Amino acid sequence: MAIAGSLGFSCVVDDSGSWVARPRIPEKYQHIFKMFDEELLLEITRSSGLAPEPNSLFGNPTSAVVALSDIFASENSEAVITNGIQIAFCEKCMESSLVENGFAYFQANWLFASYCDEHNTRLSILKNRRRGAAISAIKDILTGDSPTGTSSLRKSFEKERYTDLSFGKKKKSKSSVHYMPCTVPPILSWLHEHIDILKGNEKLKKRYWMGSLASTKFIMPHDLEKICADLDNEEPNLWRDFLKRNLIRKTVSFGIWDIRAFSTVVHKVKAKQCSRCSESIGLGICPMSPAPPQKYRK
Repeated sequence: MAIAGSLGFSCVVDDSGSWVARPRIPEKYQHIFKMFDEELLLEITRSSGLAPEPNSLFGNPTSAVVALSDIFASENSEAVITNGIQIAFCEKCMESSLVENGFAYFQANWLFASYCDEHNTRLSILKNRRRGAAISAIKDILTGDSPTGTSSLRKSFEKERYTDLSFGKKKKSKSSVHYMPCTVPPILSWLHEHIDILKGNEKLKKRYWMGSLASTKFIMPHDLEKICADLDNEEPNLWRDFLKRNLIRKTVSFGIWDIRAFSTVVHKVKAKQCSRCSESIGLGICPMSPAPPQKYRK
């Protein structure tokens, strides 16, 4: 943005001179980022904690791409959350990067850290200042100059303020298939209808979720992923027959500017009319939707 001539960075640095928790690219600069491969942008965004992976097989696989779109293609790009994160950096890392790469950069693992793991030294923290002064200091840091007004003491912060950031959390392995929200009711109904058959399986009888299902007819949402895996292993014919009769398995593609940038396999209910689906609201875009929201039609 600076190279393109931007003089305002309210979407990246807040009034107090801290990183904004949720950065945005203003609309007039978004065209710059279209030249980059979407997978590269997603990799960077995930490394910065801004694009979490789906938390289960039942999480919408487009959630990370929706987060990516919020940053690089949002119509409300000037609206930012100002729960600022102190700007921290390792002087030695900056110097090394300038020598080795010809450029310096801020690392995602400095967002909430106090020490540099590479050099085992305290990070330098920019003292609170106005946005303009912070931007000038950032430019100095990136070009190898030492900014004035730094400290080695980090202010205490409440991590719960940044719970929407997935930075530092253990990444789950990528799943080859996802279940859309519309599949949950028929799966639950099928489990209740076949509880007696499932209880006859000695291995399934020992599963923690079986006791809850048999006694209270209730299943916690986060247990569904485990249940599907158990059924696929222990009752494959019964389970796959249900999938074949009730759900559609399909490879779908999606992206921000290029709808073929990403792909995944999903299950959806056969009779579901995706264009009228209310369950995709709040999840961003459902990959099965034949009519994505207007702002994604590029």
